Amino acid sequence: MVSDESMARRIGSRIRALRRRVGLSADVVAERVGLSRSQYLRLESGVVGMTVQRLVAVADVLGVTLRDLIPPENPDADEPDAFEWALRGTGLSAQDRKQVMDYIRILRQLRREQAREHGSEDADAQD
Repeated sequence: MVSDESMARRIGSRIRALRRRVGLSADVVAERVGLSRSQYLRLESGVVGMTVQRLVAVADVLGVTLRDLIPPENPDADEPDAFEWALRGTGLSAQDRKQVMDYIRILRQLRREQAREHGSEDADAQD
């Protein structure tokens, strides 16, 4: 399991990279999310953690999904630890967090199945 500090740094780094990719300054994102520039830069550097609500606000400003902000711990596997970490600050009970994680796993499975279906349709269209 990844430590809170390590995950905060990884998410902050991911946010910084996405912000730069969309061409926004830290000042603009900070203002749109309702933070001072220094508070926002502390989030990007991983010095402080962030709530799910704050992550959602940042994702909205950057035009990405919450999933885009959370780096995979292992790119070849699902990353439930990162999502579980993000759910800690929500006030949900352990049982509710488990239900959310189960839902995320189901959605991932559906996405994989859809990708396989679309992949085979694309392959059929090329023949």
